[in-house]
Amino acid sequence: MKKIYQYAILIFCIVLQMNVFAQGSAGKTWNSLARFAREEVLSYNIDFTNALINGFEVDEFIATETNWAEGVKDMNTRFSTAFNREAFRGEFPHRVTLQNDKNYIINVKIQQINTSLYTKRKTWISVNITISDRKGNVLFSAYVEEKNGVFGTNLNLMGDALEAVGYHLGRAFYTYAVEK
Repeated sequence: MKKIYQYAILIFCIVLQMNVFAQGSAGKTWNSLARFAREEVLSYNIDFTNALINGFEVDEFIATETNWAEGVKDMNTRFSTAFNREAFRGEFPHRVTLQNDKNYIINVKIQQINTSLYTKRKTWISVNITISDRKGNVLFSAYVEEKNGVFGTNLNLMGDALEAVGYHLGRAFYTYAVEK
């Protein structure tokens, strides 16, 4: 019995150490947002081009969704509202817009979405986020996974997941995109 406790404690310590390491490496990535401290408005784009949605390619998935255009509009609104609510506060407020005339653009490239209609759990999304200047030079890059949304249509659940991405990215801007 004593050995079981020793193994349990050892495993707990290893998991704790791995978790701290993961947070540390993520913190270094997010700290690089400080270069955007003076940018009040950034453009953004949500890209579904090569996404895998519930195991289907985008074109296959769109063929089954009659309200795709309205759903994408709603997803954009939910992402930007969540981002702006979190980032637009404090001494250096930030917000996003779909206008492409800004100095920097946030590209949210959807990798995969599994809605709870198929997984029976929270909707899961994985995205690559990059921030580029007008010339296309990538200045920031991060991989993000989120879980959010349990009830609703596929498009509503995808909106829930993108809202979570917008919330956490906005929170990161509020936390890290400040002058140091």
